[in-house]
Amino acid sequence: DPVAWKYSAAMLDGRPAEALAVAFDLFADSSRDALIPLVSALARDLGMIWEIARPGGGAGIAPRDRWRVAKMSALARRIGERRARYGYETAVRAFEALVTGRIDDPRAAIEILTADIAAKVVGPAYR
Repeated sequence: DPVAWKYSAAMLDGRPAEALAVAFDLFADSSRDALIPLVSALARDLGMIWEIARPGGGAGIAPRDRWRVAKMSALARRIGERRARYGYETAVRAFEALVTGRIDDPRAAIEILTADIAAKVVGPAYR
C-alpha cells in the first residue's frame, strides 16, 4: 500500500505530524483495517534499518529489498542499532496487538506508536 509507505517514510524522516496526517486520512475510510498496513510498513522499514545497523551491515537483507539499502544505510547510521531495534520491536508488538484484537482504539494506538517512535527512535534529539 503506497499510503502505508508514505506514513513510514514520513516517520523515518522525522516528520511525525505528516505521518499522523497520512494515518488520519486513512482512518476516514476504515479505522481498524487502515492500521495494519501502516504498522506493517513501519515495522518492515525499521527491521531493515536494524539489520543494516548491526554488525555485518545488512548481509541478511533479501535480494528483492537490496535496492532500498542505500537510503536505509543513511538512516541506520543516524538511528543506530539500539534505537532501530527498539522501534522495530515496538512496531511488531503494535502489529501483534492489532491482529489479535487487543487494540480497542486503533486511532489512539497509531497516535501512541507514532509519538513513541518519534521520541525514542527518529526524533530531533537523535539527528
